[in-house]
Amino acid sequence: MTFLPLTRRPAGLQAFKVVIPTERAQAKSDPQVHDGYEWLYVLSGQLRLVLGEHDLVLQAGEAASSTPAFLTCSTAPPPNASSS
Repeated sequence: MTFLPLTRRPAGLQAFKVVIPTERAQAKSDPQVHDGYEWLYVLSGQLRLVLGEHDLVLQAGEAASSTPAFLTCSTAPPPNASSS
């Protein structure tokens, strides 16, 4: 993953653009937990987002937020998704 800072402050509220390469996508990954607030917006492609028991696939143009944050992501479909 590549993190590109969008704010120049060394502390406090900060924003980053996060690039997740498709080749790094995993069907399962270790969840990341931290105190604070997480907000994201999908610029292109798809993002799998697991928030507690909610397993979602966000499309380009969709956003999500949570507090406290408990997130994991990949481009794989959710485990209960049906194939077409």
